Amino acid sequence: MKEYSSIKFQTLSLPCFNKYRVLFYNSEGVKFIPDNLEQLLTVKGLAYWIMDDGYKTGQGFYISSESFTLMEHELLVKILKNKFDLDCNYHKHTNGYRVYIFSKSKDKLLSLIKPYLLNHFYYKFDRGLIFNHFIR
Repeated sequence: MKEYSSIKFQTLSLPCFNKYRVLFYNSEGVKFIPDNLEQLLTVKGLAYWIMDDGYKTGQGFYISSESFTLMEHELLVKILKNKFDLDCNYHKHTNGYRVYIFSKSKDKLLSLIKPYLLNHFYYKFDRGLIFNHFIR
């Protein structure tokens, strides 16, 4: 008989964060995009989202967002275009869709989130962009 070992842990939660769960998760625990996201999403929020789910690829930049529906991706892209003037779209991926920010908007994206971008997340951007924004 094989023996297996495992590690189990539990994190604490604070009631003050429950309002965010209600905003972004339905009663079954499925994440969704609220209709008023355009009012809710700030540059600081975008920076946190990029630090969490963003990554460079080739010339462009992806935000992992596979858990959202096609309609939600259409809304996300519309918000990113309207509110932040980012040239973006969504791309089909194995498990759904991902938000794609075109190369010509990476500089704009970095300019927006620069005040909130922690230095250990610089790797998510091209060295040249980081140099132009932070070193010079």
